[in-house]
Amino acid sequence: MRTRQLLTVPIDDTNQAINGVIQLANKKSAPRFTQTDEDRVQEISRTLGIALHNNTQVATRRTKFDFLLTSRRLKRHQLEEALAAAQTHDRPVEAILMEMFGVTKRALGQAPGIFYRCAFLEASKHLEIAPDLIQGINPSYLKAKYWIPIRVTDDVVEILTNAPHDVHKQQDIRRLFPGKKITYVVGLRDDILKIVNAVSTDLASDESRTAILGQLVAEDEDDAADSLEEADENDSAIVRLVNQIITDAYNAGASDIHIEPHGEGLETVVRFREDGSCYTQFQVPPRNRQAIISRIKALAQLDIAERRKPQDGRIQFRLADRDIELRVATIPTAGTGNEGVVLHLLTAHESLSLDQLKMSPDNLRRFKQLLDKPYGARTGSGKTKALTRRPQN
Repeated sequence: MRTRQLLTVPIDDTNQAINGVIQLANKKSAPRFTQTDEDRVQEISRTLGIALHNNTQVATRRTKFDFLLTSRRLKRHQLEEALAAAQTHDRPVEAILMEMFGVTKRALGQAPGIFYRCAFLEASKHLEIAPDLIQGINPSYLKAKYWIPIRVTDDVVEILTNAPHDVHKQQDIRRLFPGKKITYVVGLRDDILKIVNAVSTDLASDESRTAILGQLVAEDEDDAADSLEEADENDSAIVRLVNQIITDAYNAGASDIHIEPHGEGLETVVRFREDGSCYTQFQVPPRNRQAIISRIKALAQLDIAERRKPQDGRIQFRLADRDIELRVATIPTAGTGNEGVVLHLLTAHESLSLDQLKMSPDNLRRFKQLLDKPYGARTGSGKTKALTRRPQN
């Protein structure tokens, strides 16, 4: 080819760095290149310069948030602003991204999942992790390092962490689980903290309940000669056990505690109701059945000697950081000569106004219509529960 004319334009990025050159030779439709041709080529060079700059940045500085940039859920200046805010306020970047730029938790989970090439796990109160998985591991250490084992078999241990590629974490995990294959699931820092707190609380509760029940069993064995005699409601183990039952129910987010006797010689079942579903928490030796019920009746200022009629009362109970109120209902059980008890948990703080509940306009209108009726909202419809929502820590 014989060169008759050339149009050459540098490809530069926003920082005026030269990334290459566009060169056109021999315009076929005219004897020379025009100013319009030059303007168009310069526009193409600017677009190419920006694209090459962005690709270079991604290639040289990969982060777990790259997916948010490439999927256009976030702009680079927004990410840099969030990183700076997180460092200034000592908060997780993910929390800043959700608050300042409306990035969804699902997108925040996809980003590190793609970066680390492992599954993303979102915290859920229905996620069941056996407390014994962290037996012997300091919960404070897990909170500081943001990881927790969520499944352990004979050969494999699955770890939830916010940074699967962290070499120091990998070394610690291999020391704690020698000889096992380590697999990783990625999660957000706040979610991991929630899970560690929940599991460590369950572990402490289990250990406390186990110690109390062990004391009750030991007392039963010591008093074998008087095994037909019931325990006393003022016994220290009974007092501690009732306190532990109420504390565990509150920490679990339960709405009700059901104490259900099952006849002579059978263990009494303690069940918690959560989100409408009841599940068994633990069982109490037969000899201690009536002592627990009597202790609850004493706290509610009910007649301990009366076992043939239903009774209602309430308990003001002091937790470590707040007061709660419990409504108590007892009822004789058919054919057993025992009593069943249900405790309904309420917070004892100031009620919220209707406006503070943040109902949708339509729901608020319907709710007010119900309240205006002569008979109002029916008993058990959740009026008090709605107006005394548990404060979040």
